[in-house]
Amino acid sequence: MRVQVSNKFRRSLARRYSMPPPDAVLADGQAAPPARIQNRYAGQALEARQLQRVSAHLVQELRAALGVLREQAGAGLWEAAIQQSTPDLSQLLHNSAQQWQVQQNAALRQRFVEQCQGMLSSHQVADLLGSRAKNRAALANQLKDSKRVLALRLHGQDWYPACQFDAQAGRVWPEMAELIRLLERDYEAGWQLALWLITPHAWLQQAAPLTFWLQGQRAAVLQAAREEMAAFAA
Repeated sequence: MRVQVSNKFRRSLARRYSMPPPDAVLADGQAAPPARIQNRYAGQALEARQLQRVSAHLVQELRAALGVLREQAGAGLWEAAIQQSTPDLSQLLHNSAQQWQVQQNAALRQRFVEQCQGMLSSHQVADLLGSRAKNRAALANQLKDSKRVLALRLHGQDWYPACQFDAQAGRVWPEMAELIRLLERDYEAGWQLALWLITPHAWLQQAAPLTFWLQGQRAAVLQAAREEMAAFAA
């Protein structure tokens, strides 16, 4: 008798036990921040406890399901059931973990877009900064390449968070270049740094750095970045 785990059972597990993976992977394939940085994300401890509870429940269900088979068949069939179901279950959990991470990353990116005062195209950056160059993307590209601004890739195009510009003076906040320099060891100047800005920070009373930045307390954000890098450089 050949024992198989039914598709219905697989689907029920997928719905009930979507869980976070051990390493974050960004939706567009970028490398995630180092593990020691990920551990400071809000809710990480809660997710770990949830993962432990899910794992315990999953083991109980598997034991119950395979226990029925054990009662109806001999020891040989019992061993075959375990060997055949385990690889399928591992793949199921892996797929669920990837789907969970993609959803979480998309939600975090959306939150940043909603909080950063808008996203500007390269042409809008040129207009804001008073560029008269015929190539309307040239100035934004220059700022990005010199690591003076944060550029975020969306749908094959670079977009620039408006919060890094002083719209009244028509300039880039000089603190942005310093922030990129301070954090470039652990965060690339793209979505990783953007998500750092909306992550609660211990040196800012668990407030997100972006909150302080928008309140004009950019020096406090820079100091938090310095403290973080110094703490983990030791």
